[in-house]
Amino acid sequence: MRYDIDCVILAGGKSSRMGRDKALITFGETSLSEFQYKRAEKLFKRVFISTKWEKFDFDPPLIKDAHATFSPLGAIVGVLERLEDAFFIPVDTPFLTKKEIAKIYSAYEEFPEFNAYIAQTSRLHPLVGIYKKNSLPLLREALKNNRHRMHEVIDKLNVLTVKFEDENPFFNINRPEHYEKAVKIAKGEEMVKHIVFMKFPSFELAHEAKKRLLSMKENIQELKEIEVGIDFSRSPRSYDLALITVFENKEALESYRVHPYHQKIVQWLKENDTQTKVVDYII
Repeated sequence: MRYDIDCVILAGGKSSRMGRDKALITFGETSLSEFQYKRAEKLFKRVFISTKWEKFDFDPPLIKDAHATFSPLGAIVGVLERLEDAFFIPVDTPFLTKKEIAKIYSAYEEFPEFNAYIAQTSRLHPLVGIYKKNSLPLLREALKNNRHRMHEVIDKLNVLTVKFEDENPFFNINRPEHYEKAVKIAKGEEMVKHIVFMKFPSFELAHEAKKRLLSMKENIQELKEIEVGIDFSRSPRSYDLALITVFENKEALESYRVHPYHQKIVQWLKENDTQTKVVDYII
């Protein structure tokens, strides 16, 4: 199924925080722009790339942004001057899925009285969503008056915010460290932090536990980083010790869990009636 609306990949930014053009960085086996274009081709009736100039090593349909500023507002105005309603996706947001696209498009079909449909998680994502042709006069006015901040522009429109709980599909690549993380996520190599809080029957056991836990660094290859801290506040709410470990991916964490050296320490903790609380998350 292809959605009956044009899609535009926004790829004309300065990429100043990245230090090089984000649209041209390698992502998988292609450039990021080609990766985004090929995914969108499967979902929309037509796909265009908004850009300041021709710079791609493939041949997508382009909509040139002729405005002087490197502003997404100028790009959106340029698109709506040429097309009717359009679904916009930033080139640096490679994890947006059909699920999010479908929800935004459903809102567009169900509530035609609005002139923009914008994704929102814990924050607004003004470049992910649909802008209708009838928003063009207000967008032109903002551009003419040099009001380029999209959040301010949106305040003037009749906008329906489409809410999402999951932040991950809206992860965007702004800096080199974001690019490094995105490549790892795409490969299934996202790093994992594993935190364990421990409470002992006797506080003195915390020092022996710290010694044993730190010895894992030399004996468990999967363990990338380790930190062990002993609580100093000794409040009724406190746990006695925190173990913080980092792994290359979820598979490495699972290997650590069953590693014989780790299991030996787990057994010692159980024998000493240790209470534990665990938190695992992607970093």
